[in-house]
Amino acid sequence: MTIIEKKSEHGGHEYKFDNGEWVCLWPEDESWEYQKDPDDEETYMSGGYELEGNTVEGYDGCFELPQAVQDAMRDYGYKLDL
Repeated sequence: MTIIEKKSEHGGHEYKFDNGEWVCLWPEDESWEYQKDPDDEETYMSGGYELEGNTVEGYDGCFELPQAVQDAMRDYGYKLDL
């Protein structure tokens, strides 16, 4: 899975992946959005994350944080300690 497009506007940082997945990080709110299939709104989910410095130490909104969200967080510059 590879990031094929990045866009930042209005405080959100959007990532599109070559497998169709989409992620948006909202650093000001420490929240994330994810959609596995852009043509199926039932695959949408969102949640929050907890930072300690620049390290994501926790999250909520799902049992297991999707890999695309983790990849977007790393690309944004966060370290993960989950």
